[in-house]
Order: sequence, then structure tokens, then C-alpha cells
Amino acid sequence: MSRPAVNTEVCLAMLRSELSGYQGYPNSEAGESRFARALQDVAVSVEHLMAILGKFTQKFPTVQDIMDTGLNLLPQFEVPFNQLAAWERECGPPRPVKVDFTPANEPPFMARDRKIKEHLTLKHGGHFPGFSKIGWLEMFEAQEACGYPLTRDQEKMIGR
Repeated sequence: MSRPAVNTEVCLAMLRSELSGYQGYPNSEAGESRFARALQDVAVSVEHLMAILGKFTQKFPTVQDIMDTGLNLLPQFEVPFNQLAAWERECGPPRPVKVDFTPANEPPFMARDRKIKEHLTLKHGGHFPGFSKIGWLEMFEAQEACGYPLTRDQEKMIGR
């Protein structure tokens, strides 16, 4: 059995505070306790309890009136279901996935450039500075490190 949201003493105190002068108020402790238990059974928070009691302005309610009013007001006070928290409990925290999507008709130089960019990103501590800030020598060294041989013109550019 789950623990009630509102303590019985709080329900009893609020019942006495809000409805004690109304016609039909129970004259015994047992009567007060019965109505306090009814409030405790239906209230999901102190704010909900206050809203339930605030609906009775003419006469003291019956137990059924308390239950019906509490259930009618419930949607305003329910905590919305958190799908993300439920998913994390079931599957664990989210982990980033590296997407490796290569279109079928991609030219070969695009795969080469992507590998070179990944190599340079790792070399610069996880941050890619941009091709404009990388010199030809560093670019060609990365190309060789990724397994792509240099052309004769590229070797001339870096003085080999």
C-alpha cells in the first residue's frame, strides 16, 4: 500500500479550520476522523485538499461529496507523466551516437575529406579549427595518416 500524500493530522486540522461552523459538522472525534480519512484518501497534495474544502460553502459535505469533489478536481493537481524519466529508468541515460551516413552515390573524395577532418579534429583536442586555419603541410600529413598517398603535385607543394 502506498503512503498517503497528506497526513491525517493535516486533513483533520484543515477540516476543523475550514468547515467547523457548518451545519452538519460531526460533533465527535470519531466523526471528524472519518471525514479526515476521506479527505486523506482522495487528496494528492495540500493544495488539492484546500481546493476540495473550498468547494463547500453552504453546508457540511457528506463523505461521498468529499470523494466526488476530490476526484473531479484531481486533473488540476495531478503531476503529469514524465515520459523521458520513465524511458531513462528503463533504458538508461541517453548516449550520443555518431551518425555515419554515407549516401550510395557519394564521390570518393568526400569520404577522404571526412576522414581527414576527423583526424584533424582528434589532433586538435576534439575541436576542428576549420580548413582555412590549417596549413597545407598539416593537411597533407593528415591525408597520409589516413592512408591516402600524396600526388606528385602535393609533394612539390610541401617541398619534398
